[in-house]
Amino acid sequence: MNVVDGPYDASVVAVIDHSDSAFVDCGVGCNRGKKYGGGTIKVLGMLQFEDMVREGDEVGITAGDKIKVYIKNVLPQLGLCIVSL
Repeated sequence: MNVVDGPYDASVVAVIDHSDSAFVDCGVGCNRGKKYGGGTIKVLGMLQFEDMVREGDEVGITAGDKIKVYIKNVLPQLGLCIVSL
């Protein structure tokens, strides 16, 4: 997964109004080091509302919605990527 990759089919996991963002599952995972128990962990994408709407529009997504996203930034130390529509 690299910056500007996509579109990925994603599913909205949760919409967090107080942080103006939504978390999406893009079906991506990464390997954990042996120091942290090994295995694979799911990497969620964070979609910020400002990347979704034009001024004056409202956010129209809810948990369970299917959307297409592009990778905007990757934060491997947090196990998170920032995505955009």
